[in-house]
Amino acid sequence: INDDRIQFIVRDITTRKQAVSESEDYIEQLMILRQIDEELSEMLNIERVLALALDAGMRLSGANSGFIGLMEDGNLRINQAVGHYSDAVPGVSPLDSPLVMRLVRDQKPRLIEDITREHDYVTLNTKTRALMLIPLMSYERMIGILNLETNVPERFTQETFDFIRLITARAAVAIENAQLYEIAQDQLAQLQDLYAQVSALEKIKTDMIRIAAHDLRNPVGVIVGYTELLEHDLEEIMSKKRAKYLSAIQNAAARMEKITTDILSLERIEKIQLQQGDRVNLSDLLTEVFKDHEGQANAKNQRYMINLPLKSMIVHGDDAQLREAMSNLINNAIK
Repeated sequence: INDDRIQFIVRDITTRKQAVSESEDYIEQLMILRQIDEELSEMLNIERVLALALDAGMRLSGANSGFIGLMEDGNLRINQAVGHYSDAVPGVSPLDSPLVMRLVRDQKPRLIEDITREHDYVTLNTKTRALMLIPLMSYERMIGILNLETNVPERFTQETFDFIRLITARAAVAIENAQLYEIAQDQLAQLQDLYAQVSALEKIKTDMIRIAAHDLRNPVGVIVGYTELLEHDLEEIMSKKRAKYLSAIQNAAARMEKITTDILSLERIEKIQLQQGDRVNLSDLLTEVFKDHEGQANAKNQRYMINLPLKSMIVHGDDAQLREAMSNLINNAIK
């Protein structure tokens, strides 16, 4: 084998080794991307997504410092950072850099392999030698930026830059998903608070209607009872005009009595559906009903008495229906 043949074989082996090495690097990159995709897809917490994205960018690029900033109401704000950006120049923010401002405006990624030749770079760290600035794009909309800096410029190659861009594309989608989830959770919490407020107001309204119906029932019953007595006692001497007035009072009282009965009937239906009931003291309830009809009995000169045991008589039942039953019995007896 002559020298030319040996050189050809060596070149061929070298080329093959380079191809194998590139193939292995490509496969490794695909595996890394797959792992990052799996981890990002499982996260909906915005802080964890940002931390993972920045950590992946730092480790895979060999950066010494970096930050992720997100757009909020048209302004860029740093959400995650690694490194000492403010130590070199107190009071200067990395967001004040013309490079960052240009990226926000143009939305074009940049790899600066030698930062000393970049006039727009604001020195935040004197050891920085190379810089990556990559917009986080989701559905053609910039939602933030990734900034990476290194002290060793050889680490920031074009291949590394292209690979980090692939990572940021996946991170941008995960970040927007996390933001949407956060918004959805906030809206859900607001809806739950609103539902609780509406439910509380609905309960107050229902309670007020129920209390009003209970409170109106007794005086309306008294009105009905007394108008019946007036009609009976004054039937022979009352003029047609006054009889008409009395009839109007009776009709209005009857309508009110029907309304209160309907309201309490709805309440009873709800209680039956919910299998709820009241603890009712029959002694107290009968005493109240007795007093409501005392005037009617006295007006007819009837002997009207109540005789109850000293002990309370507690039952589990419907207060309104028990009151109605007692009232009907007493009304019938008076009549």
